[in-house]
Amino acid sequence: YFNNSAIALVNQGRVDEAIGLYTNAIKVLPTRDKVHLLEFNIGLAHKKREHFGKAAEAFARSLLTLPTYEKSYAAMAESLHEAKKK
Repeated sequence: YFNNSAIALVNQGRVDEAIGLYTNAIKVLPTRDKVHLLEFNIGLAHKKREHFGKAAEAFARSLLTLPTYEKSYAAMAESLHEAKKK
């Protein structure tokens, strides 16, 4: 529920609300097995706002919860690259 609702908010341009929803979802999840996906999606939301440093931090948190999640590695590298351009 949280993930789909937050994705819908991002698609509507309501990125800050989506990040809040993702963050709340992390707090209330009964298990930690999906935290890497929520952190990844927080990173994507920051990236959409061109907040590349914050995006890289979220991707790093994703990797802390699931070090083998390759999408986070790629997204973090891209965000760090974009952050250096600014």
